[in-house]
Amino acid sequence: MNMQRLILSATLAAAGAGFVSSAAAQAAEQFFPQLTYRTGAYAAYGIPWSNGKVDYIKMINARDGA
Repeated sequence: MNMQRLILSATLAAAGAGFVSSAAAQAAEQFFPQLTYRTGAYAAYGIPWSNGKVDYIKMINARDGA
């Protein structure tokens, strides 16, 4: 029983170390979801807002060199 716990804890520690190293290796990017209404009752307000948000994100990326 004690050996099983040792193996389990070693496996979890190795998995945790792998997760941390893979997270650190990722590029410095940030994801902004585009959650909008493009169809239905709210489309009249959702489409222009969504287009404006996309334009704003593109402007920030062009200005800041991302």
